[in-house]
Amino acid sequence: MSEKIPITFSTKDKYITSIPSNVKLHPFLTKLDKGWIASEIIGVRNGEGTYDYFPLDELPKCPIEFHGNWDWKLKENEDEEEQRIIQLSESGLHKEECDIFPELLKQLMNSAKLQGGFESPTACYFLTCKPIGPFKRYLPTNEFYVIPFFNDQQGCCTWFVFFDKKVTDFNIVGSWQNPCVVVSNSLFYEHNLDCNLQEDLTFVCYSLEEFIWRVGFESTLWYKCCDYYASQMPPKTKEEREYCLHYKLIGQRKEIQEKVMKEWDSKVMKSVDNKSFSDISLVVCCGEEIKENEPLLKKKKL
Repeated sequence: MSEKIPITFSTKDKYITSIPSNVKLHPFLTKLDKGWIASEIIGVRNGEGTYDYFPLDELPKCPIEFHGNWDWKLKENEDEEEQRIIQLSESGLHKEECDIFPELLKQLMNSAKLQGGFESPTACYFLTCKPIGPFKRYLPTNEFYVIPFFNDQQGCCTWFVFFDKKVTDFNIVGSWQNPCVVVSNSLFYEHNLDCNLQEDLTFVCYSLEEFIWRVGFESTLWYKCCDYYASQMPPKTKEEREYCLHYKLIGQRKEIQEKVMKEWDSKVMKSVDNKSFSDISLVVCCGEEIKENEPLLKKKKL
């Protein structure tokens, strides 16, 4: 008989979430739906369309610390030659419009090195647009804007930098010093300040730097997981293998939870608090049955 190998899951696992601890959100961001809007990664994270919704608390943790200066990206691409791109000052925007851009976004828009290093599987591209705002009708004493900066080639999605010029604390997500990223299904309002932002926008990332890292990381991983391109790509890195393993564990965990929910009789189900169920560790071995009233949900070998 083959040796049984337990598979353990816990919400406290190293790669279980990308949500920062003790995060402080800009007050408007608390009103938005939250999720990572991205493409599937073949064989790793399944999807149904060009873009799908993936819960933020299921994203793998980012192995990089961000300090608001692009140091990690500049180091990553230090051997690449800086190519010439259209600078903000040459984009046709007025100086007063350029002055609204947070410094982190200015640096991104002015540097091919910061924009480079990956090829989007869905042909997304960077774009320079006017700031939209301020949206005074939501928070009259604040001054928050959105700026479209990353767009799908077919217009399926547009990603925006969100920031508030009146909030300067780097520790607050959506502040002037720490702009974050939101998404809509298109350039939906064309500078219409009367649109319903709470319905049209989805919060997708806690910082602009993390968004660029994750888009680049997942784009490269997508090509490595696609049979057509895999042979032309280098082997997966340790971080890429861990990223894949994370989603494999998430998928297995969901399958096990569904199986457990189906197999438990109604009496046992009534004794389980659904809210705390996601915090229970599962130890599962093939060919075992469920025992109730255990500290861990276990299957004992028959």
